[in-house]
Amino acid sequence: MIYRYYLTYRPVDIGTCPRDFVNMHNYDDKTDIPELGIQAWGYAEYDRELTDSEISGYQLTDARGEKSRWPLITKDEEESVREMDKEELVLLWKEYKDDKDEYANQLRELMRDAMKKLRKKAS
Repeated sequence: MIYRYYLTYRPVDIGTCPRDFVNMHNYDDKTDIPELGIQAWGYAEYDRELTDSEISGYQLTDARGEKSRWPLITKDEEESVREMDKEELVLLWKEYKDDKDEYANQLRELMRDAMKKLRKKAS
């Protein structure tokens, strides 16, 4: 399978995306990518899925659209966690704090994100 990532800030060049791409293309100008609602300078294609840190570090956009940061968590669960107040988040954290599976890791990351937003809103 080939994975395409668009470069929305600069054309493909040294240091603008991971080097191990199997194909790349630069457009003449910044070009509309209507299916994603973005404009891009070009794209790079890989025979592997890039990590979240690679995508964010190089400021790339996945051609498959916005990918969830928490793929094991359903949209309903994510919305539910985001609607929780501080006390509810603390209770949920206690319930999952010692679990080692990937679902629990993603859930804790989502809870951290929700708590940061609550703190920001409070200040």
